Amino acid sequence: MGKTKSKLYVPLGTKEFVIACFKITESNSILYRRYKTIEGLHKGITDAIQKGADYVSLRIIKEWEDEEGK
Repeated sequence: MGKTKSKLYVPLGTKEFVIACFKITESNSILYRRYKTIEGLHKGITDAIQKGADYVSLRIIKEWEDEEGK
């Protein structure tokens, strides 16, 4: 059986996201990163859970037109 590429490695289209992860007991974020793929976003949220995040804020920080729309 051959290796298959992860289905999570999919561009998030014309958007770039940032997640900020927090613990209730701390005022600073424990994780703050930008993501352009679903795989990266998944890894970031998993990392936040492993670090003990109580909540995660997800925001679109950049949006652009796709190449076909120009």
